[in-house]
Amino acid sequence: MGLFDFLFRRPSPVQAQISGVTTGTQPIMDHAPAETDRLAEDRARRDQSWGRWLQSLKHRYDLVPGAEAEAAYEAARARGQVEGFCALIVQPGFDAPVRAKPIDLKDSKVRAADEYFATAAQARAEETDDLALFDGVEEVAPGFATGLYLKDLLSSQRPIPPFNEVAILQVPCARSWMIPLYLHVGPPLDQSDRSLGEEIGVERHWFDRFGAELCCVGDYSWQFRVARPARTHAEAVELLREHYLYDWLEGTYDAEAIAAGAANLRVETHWSFFGSR
Repeated sequence: MGLFDFLFRRPSPVQAQISGVTTGTQPIMDHAPAETDRLAEDRARRDQSWGRWLQSLKHRYDLVPGAEAEAAYEAARARGQVEGFCALIVQPGFDAPVRAKPIDLKDSKVRAADEYFATAAQARAEETDDLALFDGVEEVAPGFATGLYLKDLLSSQRPIPPFNEVAILQVPCARSWMIPLYLHVGPPLDQSDRSLGEEIGVERHWFDRFGAELCCVGDYSWQFRVARPARTHAEAVELLREHYLYDWLEGTYDAEAIAAGAANLRVETHWSFFGSR
């Protein structure tokens, strides 16, 4: 995923099987032979890790071609509302453990989102002049909605294709904001100081306000399906400010990016977030 997608926050076939019990984009240049070789080695390591990860799952899952993942997710999501699970697309490269049972997190440990954002804003206050660029944001026309991003960035093919396969995991919880009780969501643990209670508080806040559901996790990325995008410019600016405070990427805080990002949040049905490598 290119940096543009963060800034604008819009964001052979595989046989299905089930386990027994689980913001213009930057141009992508053709790879030189040496880089192509490196990608092949990275793909091989990823594929080996992917196989081991699938074997470790204790919850049911389906394997589907990446090109069919969004449709398969929507079908699984609808089924989960009846059967009592949350569907989650998992991309090859994701290797965090998935717990058989959820972490027992007391309600008192779940932090209100407004408290989390206030603390995060205070931490950024000096370097951003109290986030002044979010005051008086110019209203511009939206760009284009990118939708769910499922491209295999380790592929040697051009244009970059979707993953050959992804997993549609059935996480045994009633609401998507409970998924972090089963697996880590967000930047690598050594890059984030957000607690589990804070993550759940933010995700529940976005679910209540925008119908945002965690729908996909990958290597250093995670995405939300959004049922009710921001309706007004002011609401979109407020939401974009929350996005920045939730997942700050150095070097992206400028007026043009904020104006475009706020505009696109009014049309985007998926949000994408990224950790750094």
